Amino acid sequence: MFSRPRQLETEEELYDVAVRALMRRAHSVHEMKQKLERRSNNKLLVQVVMARLKENGMVDDRAVRQAVCSGSAPKDAARKVPRGPRPPRSRRPGPAYRGGAGRSGEGNRMRRDGAPTDRAEAAGVSRGDR
Repeated sequence: MFSRPRQLETEEELYDVAVRALMRRAHSVHEMKQKLERRSNNKLLVQVVMARLKENGMVDDRAVRQAVCSGSAPKDAARKVPRGPRPPRSRRPGPAYRGGAGRSGEGNRMRRDGAPTDRAEAAGVSRGDR
């Protein structure tokens, strides 16, 4: 389906990929390691970049955990899209307003035609007997 990402060979290229990913959202150590391993076959290079990120304080499981648990960080950046005012709700009346018998207004038609409106009337029981 998707092509495999270009394999990176230098520490700088791999570090740049990590920094760009961290600009989008915070990553745990495990997530970042997986991301870098997909971009490079060199395990030693991944370890070096991970050590550099940890030294600079850019990858920190505790900070990610606190942000996620407090609710201040969305799971995905796409969820935190600012929205403007909501559009007005539709003013179209619902089924209860139209007679309560579905969309075509059968209930109103039945009452106009003199047909019984409920089961008791259909059985011949008057309102006083109920």
